[in-house]
Amino acid sequence: MFKRILLYLIIFYVGFGLFLYIKQDSLLFYPTEELIIADVRVQSFTNQNQIIKAFVLNPGLDDAIIYFAGNAEAVGMLADFYRQIFPNKTVYLMNYRGYGGSTGEPSEQAFFSDALHIYDQLKSQHQKISIIGKSLGSGVATYLASQREIFKLVLITPFDSITSLAQQKFPFFPVSWIVKNKFDSMQYAKQIKTEVLVFIAENDQIVPLEHSNKLLQVLPNKQSHYLKNTNHNSLTNSAEYSQLLVQFFQQ
Repeated sequence: MFKRILLYLIIFYVGFGLFLYIKQDSLLFYPTEELIIADVRVQSFTNQNQIIKAFVLNPGLDDAIIYFAGNAEAVGMLADFYRQIFPNKTVYLMNYRGYGGSTGEPSEQAFFSDALHIYDQLKSQHQKISIIGKSLGSGVATYLASQREIFKLVLITPFDSITSLAQQKFPFFPVSWIVKNKFDSMQYAKQIKTEVLVFIAENDQIVPLEHSNKLLQVLPNKQSHYLKNTNHNSLTNSAEYSQLLVQFFQQ
């Protein structure tokens, strides 16, 4: 009887581990539908035979901001907000591969490659380029800031790595062997030379505080703000967030 129970447990353990490995992309990436916004320009970038689309706000200005979204965020919905708070900057709201009309399949390496390509394409068009990355986008933003000259960097509800987050959620599995898209921001944070602003939600249920705090410990030249009475999704709706963000870019 004991052997049979043990066998069932082993089968369940192996089976669930296999399920996590096979389904991990669908657990991490939630591609959004393409949005058409009448008064917002769309720019397309071609990288590795894939078309990456971006909403362009306030085009043609000297200073630019590239925004990398969360894993289920429809960036077009942010157009009015960022156009209003940054009237003197061109803002690019990026649609990842497979998101918002961009072609291809989402993956860490695809996002990193596209981020570098898009920065390199925009560099000659702007005097300064800053980056904002939220949640999953903080992993892309951290990587890009470690590889290119960035004026300022903003990380919203960032994490240390996807591997670390997954290990906490599934403590009985060898997650480091399973996870393909690691988004290891800890690895890249030490290489960042620019000024960094970090926003952390007090009641974040998606990225627990300890994962943001681990990243904070290795980020140089940073300032951080814990926004009270906010969670992972409501943080950017707070008035304090808008005020601190605008102040950071005015410094």
